[in-house]
Amino acid sequence: MRTFNKIFGVGISRTGTTSLTVALECLGIPTIHWPTNMHDIKKFRGATDITIASRFKELDQIFQDSLFIYTEREPASWLRSVKQHYAKRHPAKTLPGGARIFSLESEVIIYGRIWPKDKDFLRAYQAHEEDVLNYFAVRPACLLRLNISKGDGWPKLCDFLKLPRPRIPFPHRNRRVS
Repeated sequence: MRTFNKIFGVGISRTGTTSLTVALECLGIPTIHWPTNMHDIKKFRGATDITIASRFKELDQIFQDSLFIYTEREPASWLRSVKQHYAKRHPAKTLPGGARIFSLESEVIIYGRIWPKDKDFLRAYQAHEEDVLNYFAVRPACLLRLNISKGDGWPKLCDFLKLPRPRIPFPHRNRRVS
């Protein structure tokens, strides 16, 4: 196994972050999806989703020698999915106090506002991708790009982590049927 401090999934919501969380758990890496405070980030070996994506540079400084996985998805497909996701419910709306603030800060950092509008989504996706890729350009070995919706799975993830591939199918969660 590759040595690392923590693993952070730095793709934004609807790019396969839940599937990545389950995959890391299957590999024996305790991972939290959508943590709502720094205590939970510290407590787990891995963490994923927008609350991590929005803070990846800060987390890189705090948890040195960590690895990062950028989950990505074809932008048009992602846009349909994220718009449906936000139309159904606002994810942070029902959270208590500090957890709500922690989550809403992430939306402001990524989308530029708490209640993103259609025009904000695609611009944010592209800006975040550029930010992640530029940041890790000097340390490419610390970043894995993973496109689960296009078939990336155990081979790419396990090669990156230097772990044997499980004999179970790669987990696909929250898959949209169009």
